[in-house]
Amino acid sequence: HIGKEERDAAKSEKLEVKKRSEDGAGAKFYLEAAAEEVCRVLGITRYALDNSGYTIVTALDGDMQRAAEKTAMSQALYKENGTESSAAVIDNETGAVIAYTSTAGYEIARQGGSVLKPFTVYAPAFETGTVSPMTPVPDRETDYGGYRPGNFGGVYYGDTTPREAIAKSMNAAAVAVMNYTGAARSAACARAFGLPLSAEDENLALALGATSEGVDPRVVAAAYSALARGGEYISPHFVLSVQKDGRKIYSWSETPTRAVGEDTAYLLTDCLRHAVTDGTARTLSSLPFEVAAKTGTVQKTEKLNTDAWCAGYTTD
Repeated sequence: HIGKEERDAAKSEKLEVKKRSEDGAGAKFYLEAAAEEVCRVLGITRYALDNSGYTIVTALDGDMQRAAEKTAMSQALYKENGTESSAAVIDNETGAVIAYTSTAGYEIARQGGSVLKPFTVYAPAFETGTVSPMTPVPDRETDYGGYRPGNFGGVYYGDTTPREAIAKSMNAAAVAVMNYTGAARSAACARAFGLPLSAEDENLALALGATSEGVDPRVVAAAYSALARGGEYISPHFVLSVQKDGRKIYSWSETPTRAVGEDTAYLLTDCLRHAVTDGTARTLSSLPFEVAAKTGTVQKTEKLNTDAWCAGYTTD
């Protein structure tokens, strides 16, 4: 895979063990992701990039990056010591990642839980006209051929609506809606929002965010960014251009693809605003501007969560 010159250079490198500092890694994590992107789009190795003399222009927003790092590093926000955190911030106008951090020092791909429901359940259901935000749907314990999804704490709401089911993150209602739409159609819609799903993910457990590969924050942020953009999806990207000796050899360019219609995006956004004013994301209601948001948790036991998510967006 590599030549003798690269092998000898790697062998001669001095290895240094570095301890993780408490003040974050600066923009290093972001820039590592940007370097990986350059290698991918140019089809070169990291060794070649490091010795290329290229100038890489990124979408990094320094103030936003520092804010994301400060929040991620604050252990006061977490109930357990040693909790790792990752965050991504996207500019909805361009789809560019303007801040990206992980206290673990590497990209975290985890189960998304309920944070994926807008894309795996309600987007396809609204888009196909299967249900509207106010259609009566059942939220009760149901057996789907041996699969019995349950709500958190065993609390069921009976007859409800998708609007309320999204706000209160009801599991049973979500599976009922996906059962109406069909898992294959739901998965196809979720893929249009950039979620990495395999064929084996096309089952009712997808309604609760169970996927074989998991998702990372930039994938989730890009999906929500598409809703803010009226249903048009843009792949998350860090790099704007690459230059060599003052000449551009690469410029980012992508035509947005339509994941869902503007009406579906509008309805989902309205439901997610309701989740902030009267649902599981109401902590964000104290902000001095409107926010649409969705929370998600992944349970290990009845009293222990392995993961907690919050994805939110504004017009900007």
